[in-house]
Amino acid sequence: MKKPVHLIFEGADLAGKSWIMSRVYNYLEPRGKRSAHVLDGCRWFNCDNGVFGTAAAPAAIAGYLKIFAAVKGSNIIVEKFHWSDQAYDALFGGKVPDYRQTEKKLRDFDFRVVLVKLPADRAEINKRLADRLKLYPHYIRVARTAASYLKQQAELLKIAARSKLDHLAVDTVRLPDQRVVDKITRWIENDYG
Repeated sequence: MKKPVHLIFEGADLAGKSWIMSRVYNYLEPRGKRSAHVLDGCRWFNCDNGVFGTAAAPAAIAGYLKIFAAVKGSNIIVEKFHWSDQAYDALFGGKVPDYRQTEKKLRDFDFRVVLVKLPADRAEINKRLADRLKLYPHYIRVARTAASYLKQQAELLKIAARSKLDHLAVDTVRLPDQRVVDKITRWIENDYG
């Protein structure tokens, strides 16, 4: 690849972002590696940290933008960002921030978004929720119904339609699914060279 790849992975909870990102990271990190001592070929930021949907989110997002500027010469992948904050605020009654300037900065850094979509199959969503609860029992405090996750996805789709950022939507009918990863890596090769 000729230029650094900068991707934000958005999607409803349980969509499969983390699994997909781990595979995309394995694809990008060796291609950008500079050091024999540090995994510096791809910077992975997990921004899903209990801040989105709160009053602290705009300041946190501004802080991340400064970090992105400091490492803009590297491949960067980001798990959830401003779209998630807007979706949480819209769904849970918060004041939805205006992130037009954030999007301008992200465009200046050549960020793109991968929108990871849940299947409409409620049984599959409930299975994913059960798997999540086995791994992270504390998630029970924020667990919701399958219909709620689909509502979150619908909100993200509205935000994507308004966004100025280029994005690719991928469906996670089943996980793991290497075809989804292959679709993303082909998009990277076509868009980033």
